Amino acid sequence: MALTKTQIDEALRTHSESKFARFIYTIHAVEYLCGETFAELYETREGFKFSIDDSGAKIPLNKNNGYIQGAEFNEHFKIIRRTKPTTLEYKMYVDDGSISDLKSRSIRIYFINKLIEKIKSYDRLMIHGLKWGYVRFHSQNNGGKPRVELQIKYDRMVENPKTGKVEKKDISIILKLFLKASSDKTEKDEKPFSKFKPKQVPRLLGNKLSSKNFRMLVEKYIENQNISTRSKQIFLKAIEHAYSSTDLKVPSLGASDFSSELFEVLSPLKLARNIELKNSSFLKANLGWNDEQIKLIDPSYIRIFLPTASNEALMDYEIFYNRQNSIKVSVKSRLSSNPATVKFNTVFDDEAEVQKWFDELNTKIKNSKSAIGQKIIAKSAMEYNAKGGGRTTLYPIKALYNLLNDAKFSSASWNDVKKELEIPSSLNLNTFKTILRKIDAKVHTSAVSERHDPIDEIFNLTLEELKYAKLIIAHNIPHNNPRQKIKYIDFAERNVVSKKIQYLTKNKRTRTEYNVSEDHDLTEKRYPFALNNFGYLCEKAVVRCSKNYSSSRINFWLLFYDNVLSKKQILYSVMYEKPSANGLELEYKFISMVNMSRYKKWVDLRSKNNAFNLQDTLGMNP
Repeated sequence: MALTKTQIDEALRTHSESKFARFIYTIHAVEYLCGETFAELYETREGFKFSIDDSGAKIPLNKNNGYIQGAEFNEHFKIIRRTKPTTLEYKMYVDDGSISDLKSRSIRIYFINKLIEKIKSYDRLMIHGLKWGYVRFHSQNNGGKPRVELQIKYDRMVENPKTGKVEKKDISIILKLFLKASSDKTEKDEKPFSKFKPKQVPRLLGNKLSSKNFRMLVEKYIENQNISTRSKQIFLKAIEHAYSSTDLKVPSLGASDFSSELFEVLSPLKLARNIELKNSSFLKANLGWNDEQIKLIDPSYIRIFLPTASNEALMDYEIFYNRQNSIKVSVKSRLSSNPATVKFNTVFDDEAEVQKWFDELNTKIKNSKSAIGQKIIAKSAMEYNAKGGGRTTLYPIKALYNLLNDAKFSSASWNDVKKELEIPSSLNLNTFKTILRKIDAKVHTSAVSERHDPIDEIFNLTLEELKYAKLIIAHNIPHNNPRQKIKYIDFAERNVVSKKIQYLTKNKRTRTEYNVSEDHDLTEKRYPFALNNFGYLCEKAVVRCSKNYSSSRINFWLLFYDNVLSKKQILYSVMYEKPSANGLELEYKFISMVNMSRYKKWVDLRSKNNAFNLQDTLGMNP
């Protein structure tokens, strides 16, 4: 049973000289204020229940009529007697019944900020409480685990180890109070717009819309959704800010529950309004426009265009700033997940275009190792792209071979391979290159029916080469347990000869017969020694070659800048969420050829693939 405000006030007044009592009643005060915040937000206390989970704190808080007694009293007393700083983590569980949406991160953030306001304004706590260090909002860098942090200081007489004198010293207790909702809600209720798509909004796609009409359509759609009032308020607040303010920072808005697609309607509003209002400081700093270009803006004809096709290459929307001219924009949200990568086939039409870009570089840059590496990987991608089909995802096999076969990269890339993958000690560079060359030739020159085709079917591999290829897979693909890895390795070492001979002689065996497990519990697509897994491991090695900590150090910044930002004139709209003193801030960033160096000095490669699942083509990480 929670204490009332009257009881807490009386306890703080009565025990104003007791550090321990003030420590305990601080926790009680937070409980009371949490209930007050709930009632304020939802206009009722029905369904509200508060308890403190001590799993992190290791100090139970069992209460009799709200008061701590017995063993629990003693455990709390030990805390206040310490002479070193202490951090205690509590989870505040709020049973929100069926009326609220506290499982939504953005709503929890809103709730926590309101709670902090109430803690700071609680006069009795400030007068009779402990010495306050801070009361603040905190979360992880990605916005996870939003919490209240309270620093409480109290003085203790402690012996100074240097002087031997007993001196007064401030000791701090930091309370980390995590808010969790305990109601049973569906994922749809928790994140009302997690599956939002712009195409769901009537008339939004395929039409050139004024910013006013664009806003109206989105707001009407949100207002008609069957979600909580609080959720609607947060989403509508984001739209209002995007339209009404040129500021790129949205204060205290927890947007973690938004889908990345929702920013495909927020971003155009923000950009269109900055152009419409001729915000010269924004246009010069982010788009590189001069005064003459700004004069070309026709405020009466600002139109937002979202293409009907959701997979339009390098473009999520277009802003027309007069009847003839427009800006193409790609939206990359960094809120809930990493943004999509930029594929080489959206940058170049063919290998010749890659070579042309490289040839036009000045001599100094052209001779640099990084420029050569960019060319090698991009040309490999385009060569496989020309073949089409499922083979496009396998281009890292060729790329890795070409890197290892290049005089400038042979040593560095081989070192990266050995750092990234577990390579059999008896496998040398030349043999590994031969394996890559032969597998590449199979993929490149003949039709590959499926990405999960067994590498046993690559007949130009010698039995030793096939064994090494299988051992590389066996050692490096994820395993459910150590026994599975041992089984894979054993299979690769002892069964490769017989299995290949059986395939060559009978050629009627199903892929299921290649399964490692004796009971054949793996499906065809789960056969480990297949092209997709070999390609996946090559992809991992190529990705490492693009990292700034690698031996190869292939930085794709130049290729991205020249061919995406400059040649194609693509503007990137990136959405960030970052902690602030008052909660989480949403920040828009518009990145172009004029300001990219402020944000990014290195562009590497990033894979979205996993073992047994090679569905996405390796691309640049913008």
